[in-house]
Amino acid sequence: MTIRADVADKGQVQHAAEAAIKEYGHLDLLVNNAGVTLIGEVGDYTIEDWEWIVGINLWGTIYGLHYVLPHMIERRSGHIVNVASAAGLISMPGNAAYCATKFGIVGLSEVLRAELARHNIGVTVICPAGIVTEFEKNARVKGWSKFKPGSYVKSYGRTPEVVANKIVSTIEKETFLVIIGAEARLLYAIKRFFPRLYYRIGVIMARRLEHFR
Repeated sequence: MTIRADVADKGQVQHAAEAAIKEYGHLDLLVNNAGVTLIGEVGDYTIEDWEWIVGINLWGTIYGLHYVLPHMIERRSGHIVNVASAAGLISMPGNAAYCATKFGIVGLSEVLRAELARHNIGVTVICPAGIVTEFEKNARVKGWSKFKPGSYVKSYGRTPEVVANKIVSTIEKETFLVIIGAEARLLYAIKRFFPRLYYRIGVIMARRLEHFR
């Protein structure tokens, strides 16, 4: 059954969840996957830009949880997959709003994992690096007239099928944190074990953003 819904609209998310439960009797799996990105430096964002990305990326995940979780708790069964990003673990200059929403999803998932263990509900948070989709091409770009969306993902990204298969296998294994992409795992390791180097890399990356203007 397919239901079209705007995840930033709590009423539409509620309708989708209730319709699915009515049709099938129960829900075993919730995957919060919808997301958008905002590219540019923080000083170029408008309040409307912030509201747009937070509404979809973070509130969309919260709404999904709010309308499905009570059903899973009552049944003492289910699994929640929150698709965050490598940007939920490491800073990405030029992607502050996106990082803010994805860091929020990672933190939310960590708490959920602890709270839902006694209810027999699994939690997985997926943190992939670039995936070859139209995601970046559909981004809002602010202040960067020379930026060409999609160049990095086209060269280094992995296919949606690779990520989807990884998600399925991690649900079966009940794995919590899954980082997809060698570049993401490397930067996350540098952040954890060499924080000064990690900060320095961020400063260098941020300085190089000027050539996009």
